[in-house]
Amino acid sequence: MKYFARVKLKALKETLSFYRWKLRDKSLTEKERSKFLKALKLIEKCISEKKESEEKRKRFIAYDNEVVFQRMEAVREDIKNVSNI
Repeated sequence: MKYFARVKLKALKETLSFYRWKLRDKSLTEKERSKFLKALKLIEKCISEKKESEEKRKRFIAYDNEVVFQRMEAVREDIKNVSNI
């Protein structure tokens, strides 16, 4: 799955729609149809994993920014306390 880390979500969705369109073709053999279905499941799994990783990254960045903001507030208060002495 590490290969899909470099693939953009938009490209995966476009590929997914192409595979769904291709599965509508009546002239596909059973073997071809099964290959398309396997690929379709793999792409859907990659899309869900990519969405989950983006959500985790967003939550991490939000947490990190909150911690930095709290530290900045603490430093400002320390500076005020030192200048008042």
